Amino acid sequence: MGKAKVRNAKKEEAKSGHVSGAAHETTKQLLISAGIKLFAAQGYAGTSVREISELANVNISLVSYYFSGKEGLYKACLDRFGRENLELAERILHPAENTEEVRVRLQMFIEQMLVCYTDEPELTAIIHRECELGLPIARDIFTQTFLKVFECLLKFFESAAKKGLIRKDIDPFIATSLFIGSLNQLGRLNSLNEKLFDFSIQVPAVRKKLEEQILPIFLEGLSARGSEPKESSK
Repeated sequence: MGKAKVRNAKKEEAKSGHVSGAAHETTKQLLISAGIKLFAAQGYAGTSVREISELANVNISLVSYYFSGKEGLYKACLDRFGRENLELAERILHPAENTEEVRVRLQMFIEQMLVCYTDEPELTAIIHRECELGLPIARDIFTQTFLKVFECLLKFFESAAKKGLIRKDIDPFIATSLFIGSLNQLGRLNSLNEKLFDFSIQVPAVRKKLEEQILPIFLEGLSARGSEPKESSK
């Protein structure tokens, strides 16, 4: 879009009363909200700028004015979600000093990640689709935010292993991959789990059960210690 059209869009926006002063942010948020809804439902390629502007009820030229086009809007949708997840990880995953702190910090991380998935199911769907496609558009956003969440947890496990708080024979990268992967899978397959098993992280009771059981399963495994059948004496 030419600079003249963008300038005209700004003038028309002011004349129409859509935006004045601090309300610029409101218009941007309307476009982001509409973009999230449509990108989640139709994918990036299947969503047009016109559809986004119509859903947001703003001038189509404002997509270019605020975001330099559809790709910029798409990245803006994911950027906030990524930064919020990274801030959460950095706040929670400080190096632990004892085994109880390992449990507490991992439990907090589980709880907050599940909240992110339940609060933002559409953004969760978008980032999972983006990853499945090989990050064709938002690789920079992923590298600057979501990948750093993974690295925060990796460093947490590495630190805990060095201090003898978790098993040293476990590869921290594998542990991080399994931990993050389990949580991501719950978010990615939530709608399918709901249809097939009536099991949804949107249900508070289900989420509470997950919060209570994920960590014991991860740290202690599935073995019923002390209940294994004893070999019969000959």
